[in-house]
Amino acid sequence: MERTRRILTINDDASAEDNERARLERQLQRVESIDGLVSSLKKLPSLPTSYDELTRALSDPDVHVQRIAGIIERDPVLALKVLQITNSAFFGTARRISSIADAITRLGTTMVRTLVLSTFVFDRMKPDPRVLSTEQFQAASLLVARTARRFARTDADAAFTAGLLADIGKLVLAVLMPEKLLEIVHRLAETTASPESVETEILGTSHAELGAFLLDRWNLPFSIVQAVAHHHHPSTALATNPSLLAYVHAADAIVGIELCGDPQTRLDVGFLASCGLMGELPQWTTIVRGGSR
Repeated sequence: MERTRRILTINDDASAEDNERARLERQLQRVESIDGLVSSLKKLPSLPTSYDELTRALSDPDVHVQRIAGIIERDPVLALKVLQITNSAFFGTARRISSIADAITRLGTTMVRTLVLSTFVFDRMKPDPRVLSTEQFQAASLLVARTARRFARTDADAAFTAGLLADIGKLVLAVLMPEKLLEIVHRLAETTASPESVETEILGTSHAELGAFLLDRWNLPFSIVQAVAHHHHPSTALATNPSLLAYVHAADAIVGIELCGDPQTRLDVGFLASCGLMGELPQWTTIVRGGSR
């Protein structure tokens, strides 16, 4: 399932979203210029048929829960994983969910589709264990996703999806270019430069841009692609949905600062102020600290 990339040009008559699409697509062309990387992406497992079927089914506004459940249940491993994640502490489910239909009713179709995609990402993309632990990556991704969802006043499901996939570029590097990722890790131990600048120096792109490029090829909504591309440096975006980008950026940055010892400068307070969200920072910090207990 690959999108035909449409290279747009910025002009005064275009909508703000079209102009930002054009700008981001030009930015992501850097990924296409890296020798061997795009051809290497073809080595990744194909998106599961169930995800494609689910997307088509959900385009019908009258689709029944049982039809959605039937698509997922045809893949027993996928069904099990969806139930495991639904019943995990990340969703705080009061009662045990024992059927896919109940999971859909409890979480909604958009969230279940995200869980189907996450199951593919976490279970079928196998990184080199020397450079990345799948279990740790999954736990960290789910924490950022759940945090972004709790921060969100609107677009909570989109915030969860973007938070979950924000660092998928790191996973791709660990699968396809583990030696390069090791080089990045070693260089970061020797410098005070930001991870993104070191990645760009070594690769010609960052994990955020690589992740956004892949999600664009998978036809995810533009707002999610944009949030992933700019989640470390949101002020560089001409955001068409600045609140979504703010929730994902803040969740990723505050989790890093509070739980991983990242510098305070990882949080772009100027961007949050421009979104009218500075007043949320004390509560957001409390949420992250409370979630670590």
